[in-house]
Amino acid sequence: CLAPCYLNGSRSAANDWTLTWIRRTRVGGAWRDYVDASLGEASEAYEVDLFEDGTYTTVKRTLSGLSSASAIYSSTQQVADFGSNQATLYVKVYQLSQTVGRGYPLITSITR
Repeated sequence: CLAPCYLNGSRSAANDWTLTWIRRTRVGGAWRDYVDASLGEASEAYEVDLFEDGTYTTVKRTLSGLSSASAIYSSTQQVADFGSNQATLYVKVYQLSQTVGRGYPLITSITR
């Protein structure tokens, strides 16, 4: 799988992060107005790794079982992982393939 692209995120008043991204495909990806590219997989699935810092070496949490291009990282999860709510997240987002598992990651940080 190609890496997802265009990570966006917002924080709620309760400090929950909502992350969204755009999936990519290797199959039927021609640009057509108002039509999504075909998935190219048996099902849509993602995993998100959240890291301790910008070195991307220590995974604090993996959000898995995601069936759409979005994830929620709750305030409760942040406090359990870091001891406090986070203004900056260091993220890798993977689209999953039934054939090869994790594809190439979208690697970025986001601050709100």
